[in-house]
Amino acid sequence: MNSCIYNGEVTHTRFKPVRHFLKYKTFSFLIDLDEINQLDSSINIFSHNKFNIFSFYDKDHGERDGSDLKEWVLKNISKFNIKGEINKVKILCYPRIFGYVFNPLSIFYCYEDNQLKAIFYEVKNTFNEQHTYIFKIKDNEEIAQKCRKKFYVSPFMDMETYYNFKLLNPSDKLSVFIKQTDSKGTVLTATQTGERKEFSPKQLMLNFFKYPLMTIKIIRIGNEDSVAKDSHSSGRLKGHSYTKPSDFNGLKVPEILLSGDHKKIEDWKIANSLWVTKQKRPDLFKQIQLSEKEVILLRDYENQLKQNEQ
Repeated sequence: MNSCIYNGEVTHTRFKPVRHFLKYKTFSFLIDLDEINQLDSSINIFSHNKFNIFSFYDKDHGERDGSDLKEWVLKNISKFNIKGEINKVKILCYPRIFGYVFNPLSIFYCYEDNQLKAIFYEVKNTFNEQHTYIFKIKDNEEIAQKCRKKFYVSPFMDMETYYNFKLLNPSDKLSVFIKQTDSKGTVLTATQTGERKEFSPKQLMLNFFKYPLMTIKIIRIGNEDSVAKDSHSSGRLKGHSYTKPSDFNGLKVPEILLSGDHKKIEDWKIANSLWVTKQKRPDLFKQIQLSEKEVILLRDYENQLKQNEQ
């Protein structure tokens, strides 16, 4: 069987605006999409597209509509003019556990026989949006690619950045390395390593007790406000939060937060956080070394507040 489990750990290092490091133990599934029905029928605590202790849903990936994932991969292979007859597709991802999952990164490995031909990096944010980066593979051993970031993931990370992916073709060991950079250097690094384990009922139950609350930990890492909620390590207070409805007793959610423009939303949150810090903790605010962009964002935010008061 090609499908397996990787037990290991994930690290997450953010270098700015302040350095922050997190590490936690976790496990991932590497599923051969041609074997998923066999796994469903042979393992009573694992299901495909059905609720169970562990499950895998097609709608969590690809088109997100529950359609066949291998067909989606082959369609994109053709669209990107990647040569070769892809006959095997594996996906590295976290499983649903009692129906819950958050996959900040899922990786599709696409093979012609045993030759790796393409990689799909499926990146998600905590708004349940995703973007897939697709690459041809030239070297079957060490894989390295670079691309420009194409959608919003976190308010700590500017949109004008690049992803640098480096990984090995999974075998007995799993190794995934991601570096995010901007014009001034490294913004973030993340790694995932693991050792191959059999995809079996026994191993699944061992992992269930070995990695409690795994999904909650992953969501906490991926949550855009996780560091700010934990402490004042960023040197600024958390900005205002809004929930539905958009108009409650005359109090309205700012239109920009309803716009769907994640770049503008990101800028608004940065400015709002700075303004809240300036108003509530001027002592903290004085210690912040504002970038040129932050100075402009805060100035525009304060000017907008003045206009609203007129």
